[in-house]
Amino acid sequence: MHWPSIIFWTVAGSLVIAIEIARRRRLSPMLSRACAGRDWRRAFPQAQSDEIRAFLKLFVNGFALRRKHYLAFRPTDRIMEVYRAINPPEWTVADNMELEIFAQELERQYGLSLESIWRDDLTLGGVFILTKKR
Repeated sequence: MHWPSIIFWTVAGSLVIAIEIARRRRLSPMLSRACAGRDWRRAFPQAQSDEIRAFLKLFVNGFALRRKHYLAFRPTDRIMEVYRAINPPEWTVADNMELEIFAQELERQYGLSLESIWRDDLTLGGVFILTKKR
C-alpha cells in the first residue's frame, strides 16, 4: 500500500480546505454587503453606471472573485485590504498574483500603470478616478 502518499494527500487536502474556509470568513464581511452602487454614484456622480460596473468587474476578475460580488465593493475599499483578506501574511506562502493580474488588466483596459500610482492605502475609488482621466 501507499500509506505515506495517502497520508500526505489527506493532510494536504485538509490544509487546502482549512485555508479556503479561513479565506471565505475574512472575505465574508465585504462580499455579504448590500449593493454599493449608491456609494459609487455618490462618489462619482458624473460617471456612467456602465463605466463603474466595467471597472468593478475588471477588479473582481483580477482578484479571481465571483463576478456576482462586483457590486459589493465600495469606492472606499482599500485594495490591500481585499488582497490581505484573500492572502493573509500568516497563512500565505504564495499568492495567485491577484495584484499583478489586476494591474495587467488596468494597463490593458485603461492604459493605467498600477505600479506608478501604488500606495498601500490606495482605494478602488482612487484607481477609478484615474481611469476617468485617461
